[in-house]
This record gives sequence, C-alpha cells and structure tokens, in this order.
Amino acid sequence: MDAARELFIECGTNFTIDDLVARSGISRATVFRRFGTKESVIQRTFQREIRDGIVQIVTAAAERPTATERAVELITSLLLVAVRHPILRHLAGTTPPSLSLLGASGDPSPLTMVGQIMNDALLLASAEVGRPLPLPVDQTVDILIHTIAGYTYFPYGTLADTDEEHLRAAIERFVRRLLPDVDPSRS
Repeated sequence: MDAARELFIECGTNFTIDDLVARSGISRATVFRRFGTKESVIQRTFQREIRDGIVQIVTAAAERPTATERAVELITSLLLVAVRHPILRHLAGTTPPSLSLLGASGDPSPLTMVGQIMNDALLLASAEVGRPLPLPVDQTVDILIHTIAGYTYFPYGTLADTDEEHLRAAIERFVRRLLPDVDPSRS
C-alpha cells in the first residue's frame, strides 16, 4: 500500500496496475488477489491514508486539557490536512470528482467519520461552557465540513496562507464565537 500511496501522490488515480507492480515489486497476480481491482486499490489506499490522518488528529486533540481546546485543535488540524495533504492536493487539482467520491465512499466514509468526531468535540465543548451552540450541532458540523472541504479544493486565502500558530488563533476566535462563554483564561 505504500507504493500505491506514492503513485497516488504522483499521479492521482491515473496509474495502472503495472505501475503499481513496478513500484512495489510484487506480482500482478498478488495485486489482484489482495485488491481485486484498481478501484479497490485506490479506495483502500485513500481510506487508509484518511484513517491514519484521523487517528493522528484525534490523538493530538486528546492531548489538549479542555474540550474547547480539543475542538480548536481538531478544526485546526482538519483545515491543515485539507490544505497540505499531498494526496488531497493532487486529487483536488487533477481529478476533483475522484476526491469527492472517495470522501463519500466506504462504511463509514471519511466524511462521516470526520463529521462524527467534530460533532462529539463540539457537543463536549458546548457542555463544558454550559451553553448550546447557536445552531444545532449537525448544522454547525455541516457548515464546518463544507468550509474545510472548500479549502481542499481551493487552498488559498488568508487562513490557508498563514502559519499554524496564527491559524490556530483564528480558529480559536471562531470557536469562542460559537461558544461565547468560554473563559479566555482557560484557553
């Protein structure tokens, strides 16, 4: 799967099984026995990449001391992945429909996983400050996911072009607007 990841970064979905065989050093028969089709190679590689990224993001967020800080870390990390991840960058720039399909495929899909994680983080942050979000949490998550997805397809602008510290500060201000009773001394 590492060879498939490398090809994905270089070529998006425009590689052949022969390219994968040459890169990985395994036989064509083994590739088909393990995956069945090129589409399966693509889907499983993408899902592994996203799953590994989600684990890293959740792990980093879990290290934050408060639910509000965990929500800020989660949103910041997701935005950074949207703007910087090499596979997402390549697919968004070369085959945007492939990226949309891959993001929505699987059980659960990457978008569903991210939505649930974000949903839980915002509910915990809301409970922490004792105030509901200004919109229902599912609508808030939907807006955030679509905003982050927009940065995947168009990774430009003041947030995308800033360093991580300033990005995190901007997202923290945004989350404070969502949760207006956040005590500044706790962040």
